[in-house]
Amino acid sequence: MLNKRVIAMAEKNETKKSNNTMMLVFVGALVVLLLFNQYQMNTLSAKLAAGASTGSAALTAAAAGGASSAPSGGAASGSSGSSGSVDLQAVINEVIPSGTPAVYGPELGVSFDKPIESITILANIDRSISHTSLTADQLKRYVRVGTSISCEYCCGAQTLVFPDGSMACGCEHSYAMRGLAKYMITEHGSEYTDEQVLGELAKWKALFFPQQTVEKELKLRGSSQPGSVADLPQQVGGC
Repeated sequence: MLNKRVIAMAEKNETKKSNNTMMLVFVGALVVLLLFNQYQMNTLSAKLAAGASTGSAALTAAAAGGASSAPSGGAASGSSGSSGSVDLQAVINEVIPSGTPAVYGPELGVSFDKPIESITILANIDRSISHTSLTADQLKRYVRVGTSISCEYCCGAQTLVFPDGSMACGCEHSYAMRGLAKYMITEHGSEYTDEQVLGELAKWKALFFPQQTVEKELKLRGSSQPGSVADLPQQVGGC
């Protein structure tokens, strides 16, 4: 009888030891998994922080029109990785203009590097030239250009002008783009096609709304959007 009890107790102790060993192995594996996950999270956080810092500095330069190269009007060619990410600074350099635009820049004293001052100059042209003073051909071109672009990021308007040429939006950005369109059509109409006039307006719109412009470009490329895009200014100049 005693031997059976001893044997039973021994078996019970062995079972406890086995259970304890399994518990220790499980706890050890759980600790290793938690430590690995923490390492992964710390690594990811560090990468995101570095990316945000770079994007913020790049955005400050872009908002001031300080990008190293102006857009060519064609598709941007920033490098893409297998994850769909792109070089954010390269995209900014390609879609946010800088420097002085050819022809009308020196004539009007406007520059992509001075967006606030340039908005005022261009807006005053719109106020000084009535659409009713345009010739029939000029008005046709003006309406075609003005109904092909808008200042929707600022005020929600879908065009710069109505079909009769009257203004469809009263924000300063729209005044500036309409002023440039009127100037280019009346002063350099034979030198620029409607598409080229529209292209110049699009450059100023990109400068006025850096964040939305870069976000749109990234979407067109099918790229994942870096979190640092949120650091870009949503608007340069007042409505």
